[in-house]
Amino acid sequence: MNKYSEIIVLLVATATAFSVFGCDDADSTSTTLGSCVETCSGNTLVLCDAEDNRIERECGDALCNLVDGRYRCGGNGICTEDDDKCDGNTLLTCKSGKLEQVDCAERGMICDDATKSCDVEKCTEDDVRCSDGSLFICEPGRAEREEDCRSKGKVCNAEAKRCETPKVIAKIGDPCTCDGESCYKSHTGADLKSLLKDMAVAAKLSGIDIGIIADEDTLTFPAFYTDSVKGCEGIIPPPGMTVECLRDSTMTITTTQNGTTHGYDKSGLASFIISLEGVILGGIGETIQPYTDKMHTLLNNGVRFSAQNGYCLATTRNISTNLSGIAAKAQTPIDKVFGLVNTGDHSIAKLDSTKCPEGSVKFVYEIHKRIDKSVAVGDVNIGFDMCLKSCTTDDDCRKDEGYRCFDIGARHAQEARKACFDGKNVEYLRNVAEQFASVAPSHS
Repeated sequence: MNKYSEIIVLLVATATAFSVFGCDDADSTSTTLGSCVETCSGNTLVLCDAEDNRIERECGDALCNLVDGRYRCGGNGICTEDDDKCDGNTLLTCKSGKLEQVDCAERGMICDDATKSCDVEKCTEDDVRCSDGSLFICEPGRAEREEDCRSKGKVCNAEAKRCETPKVIAKIGDPCTCDGESCYKSHTGADLKSLLKDMAVAAKLSGIDIGIIADEDTLTFPAFYTDSVKGCEGIIPPPGMTVECLRDSTMTITTTQNGTTHGYDKSGLASFIISLEGVILGGIGETIQPYTDKMHTLLNNGVRFSAQNGYCLATTRNISTNLSGIAAKAQTPIDKVFGLVNTGDHSIAKLDSTKCPEGSVKFVYEIHKRIDKSVAVGDVNIGFDMCLKSCTTDDDCRKDEGYRCFDIGARHAQEARKACFDGKNVEYLRNVAEQFASVAPSHS
């Protein structure tokens, strides 16, 4: 298998007011015998506990004030721990006299009003479920427990509340199927614009208008890693990889206008990519135009995957950027876009110590590109790994289903490596590569 051209899609506070009041001095500090009075005593806050005992707290720089009818430290523009609170799933917490925002969701947590902190979500009732090859168990008052069955080569059994060894252990290259709504994933133009909203202003300053993407645009692509996949049970993925079911499928971009569905060429995404070309390519636009024309034709026809009756494999897909300058503001939204397709960890999967399951061979591919344009400076990195069924001749493959034994290259001069792959898929990729090679510019 040759190294084919890759297409990278670059799509990609609550204000708290403090009321400031003065506090009285000596006259308001007296207490009545047998009872406690909450007040300010100079810069000392006097509080009363449930048993009417007096508790004193030095307010320091925050100062003691009467705020909304209650004495407290703060209320003068300098916060205290009393200001800690949840605003939705955002924690507002006082650090060095200033309120800071913490997004609990980014930590995989929720904001807990009771503890005024980010905390794991507690279960409210008994529940057992399977999702993405993992077993989830809920017990009231406890955090949900997760056990990754798939990484152990096991299957999830919610009824039995455990991961179980499948009755039939599959192997790399075995047939597989997918039947269900989760076999495909889709994202609308509105979804993509939401992911890219953080970079919208910076992009517009560079002549890139994310608003060109239409809300009705839809990117649809196969989900090779889903609970609906059957036939790959029992395969233990190597470190950094996930087990998937490659199958006949197509990635498409469509749009809907006045109730009618149109192809990629009528979509806002097509217009957006064209605008990107004009801004980023600049002076080499005419030279590279034939190349981009081929890309648009490919996207208009849909990117096809062929694997008759399915093909179990272990794989990693990692696309990442390391941007600097004005482009650094786009780092997070671009990472979110790549997160739609990324799976596994290439830095682990590519290691020589990471071995594929018995009877299979590893294919490792890397691209490192340096971008040095006025609107973007940084690095683009692509890491791609696959464990494929090893072979010597076509007879070792599912030949009757169109699979052939292909040379996938050698990592070392003395090491020949061959793997079974769908002949139609290889031919399709070769044709695409040859079309691009025939018009590709001589410079990078």
